Amino acid sequence: MRFQFNVDKAIAATAYVIQKGGGKFDVFALIKTLYVANRIALIKYGRSITGDKLASLDKGPVVSDTYHLIQKSSRAKREHQLKWDQFISERQSHVLRLLKTPDFGYLSVRERAILDEAFKTISEIPPHLLSSWTHDHCPEWKDPKGSSTAIDPAEILKIESKS
Repeated sequence: MRFQFNVDKAIAATAYVIQKGGGKFDVFALIKTLYVANRIALIKYGRSITGDKLASLDKGPVVSDTYHLIQKSSRAKREHQLKWDQFISERQSHVLRLLKTPDFGYLSVRERAILDEAFKTISEIPPHLLSSWTHDHCPEWKDPKGSSTAIDPAEILKIESKS
């Protein structure tokens, strides 16, 4: 099961979370918030918010395409990176800031509600426990032993008895 990554929705979702955090947000908490939001959307509606590929990393599951944009990785498409850089700052001391507000119209009311839910969930977890929380609450995560392993969205649906 694959989705098409939508950079405009990824920017809008990222900016939405950063804005909820007061204009700046911890990168690790952001990645977990976006992962949890995409997971909730998948379970409730059978589709992801951003279309990100999902992956297991040592410190838990991530939204890969957005993660590559944050890291300014060569794996990010150049045109996506250029668009991203207009709205989201480079990471500074593990924090991202909103440079300018994107069009939140890319997000439906339902998707914003899911982002609110994920933000609330992740914000209530002490930062030093986020990694272990995702290991415990996202059973699709598998220890990649220092590497990364793709997570098939179909596995999440299977685990949650939605397939």
